Amino acid sequence: MSDTEKEQPQESKSKGGRPRLASPPTTSAEVRVLMAQELVKSAPDRFKIQGLTKLLDTFEAQEERAAATTLVAKVDLDAANTRIAELEGIAVKVPGLEAELAELKFNFDTRLSEARVELTGEAAQKLSLAERVERQATNLLQDAERKFSQSGLESLMDAMRGIVSEYKIPAPDMWSLPTNTNPLLLTLWPDEWPIRRATLWCAFRKGWTADTPGFREAALRVFIAALPAYGQSASAYDDAVSDLPIRVECFTELCRKFNCLDVIQRQVDQVHAARYGEHRQRQLANLASQEIENAKHGAGRISIQAEEPASSVPLSEHVFGCCCKACGGSGLPSHLREDLSLGTSTPRIEQDMNEPRPLTYGENE
Repeated sequence: MSDTEKEQPQESKSKGGRPRLASPPTTSAEVRVLMAQELVKSAPDRFKIQGLTKLLDTFEAQEERAAATTLVAKVDLDAANTRIAELEGIAVKVPGLEAELAELKFNFDTRLSEARVELTGEAAQKLSLAERVERQATNLLQDAERKFSQSGLESLMDAMRGIVSEYKIPAPDMWSLPTNTNPLLLTLWPDEWPIRRATLWCAFRKGWTADTPGFREAALRVFIAALPAYGQSASAYDDAVSDLPIRVECFTELCRKFNCLDVIQRQVDQVHAARYGEHRQRQLANLASQEIENAKHGAGRISIQAEEPASSVPLSEHVFGCCCKACGGSGLPSHLREDLSLGTSTPRIEQDMNEPRPLTYGENE
């Protein structure tokens, strides 16, 4: 054995005789160096090589993550540098923009004040002009009313009626006229179109142009108001409407035009039948109470006295030709029997109450 080989174990030991502890590897390169040293030995330690392999895998994974993080940080740094360069360019312009903004604020306040003054003056001028025009229109209207008064209108209408009558101009078809026709035009034919009928027709024609629930409700209300009252008190609608027959006529024409007259007529007939039925019930109840009252005074078919027994003698002891009621007689002896009127007539119901009346409008009882 040479001197060098003898000195090697002595250097690897400390003063106490123990071998020095090697520092653990911190990078994958150091782990590879240790693995290479272990593999070149004549008897490598298998467990040590496995531990170094695991440690190498751990260091490589950490280095890969560190490389990825470094790459992301570099990209972020480049983006930040680019943004900083952009902001530096904007920052150079900020002083000029601030000066321009201050100038705009000052000019805006000045222009706003000027525009307010200008608009206020223009509005005052337009208001004055509108008031002057309104006064002129009022004066013109008053002049027109004075020149063309009600008497003038009547004179004009009379002259027009004379022309229509002289030349025998026929009245226009009610359905050919526009919905906004003035009622005065129809009054040129006073026989066919009185003023109230013309006014109502033009109003209804303008208000209802088609079959709607509102139209049916209004027509049904008018038709029911025209039914006979049968002793009932008139409704508020009847009191407020004095031209009910004209309204019924107008609504009848509209219902024919809208093809809904049959439907509304059936509803009116139902109301009429119900009202007439209630009237008959009240009348029959009055007749029954009258009949009972008459019976209490001894008239009528109902007796208010208890019936007397037919006979106190047994039927086997009755003689032939007995006049008692049990034997079918009148209860009076033959020498006292007379043709007496006992008031057995019953009250008659008048013929017009036995038969239903036709469904006509405007006839009240």
